[in-house]
Amino acid sequence: MAYLNNIPIGSDSPGGTSRAQMLENFSQLDIQFAIDHTAFSVGGANQGEHKKVSLSDVQADPGLVFPKCSIYTKHFGAAPNRYTNLYFEADPENAVVSTQYVLNAVKAWVKFNGTTGALIDQYNVSGVVRNSAGNYTISFVTALQNANYVVNATTGMSADGLNGGIPGPILGSATTTSCGLFVRRLNVFKGVDIAEVFVSFIGN
Repeated sequence: MAYLNNIPIGSDSPGGTSRAQMLENFSQLDIQFAIDHTAFSVGGANQGEHKKVSLSDVQADPGLVFPKCSIYTKHFGAAPNRYTNLYFEADPENAVVSTQYVLNAVKAWVKFNGTTGALIDQYNVSGVVRNSAGNYTISFVTALQNANYVVNATTGMSADGLNGGIPGPILGSATTTSCGLFVRRLNVFKGVDIAEVFVSFIGN
């Protein structure tokens, strides 16, 4: 049955002013329901199904009691570098303090061409600048919460194992907006351009 937003009709009881108010209530319910769902009023096979789940940003952790658990969002920092993280919280049966797990710890990742710096694919990376052979600066779209993130990097390698690189962040180059990366040859300490470089950034 299709969702009807024009009831009760005027001949129904109650009528008059209450009818208009009831219609407005139905309309508002449909609007609010559609925030996370396919609205009833659009019809079709998908009406009423979830499109996403929106969570209100809390200021403090819920502090649950076993056997309860929750998924919630909480932000850190101040504008313009404020972040909202997704958490799963559960109370172990024999513990007092809740255990929290950040579910979106990977803040940025990129696959790029080490010869040109051109992006192949990325998340939260605006670009890669090739400063010299094997020397790159990776910039973020949205600044990270702090500069204490972990950098994981690797490169492609030829089938014979002779052409590849050992990548690592350049000391002192990590900031909230960018990070330096140096890729050297496997056998000598000399910068080298590798066709495919893979980097991920994990932090708060």
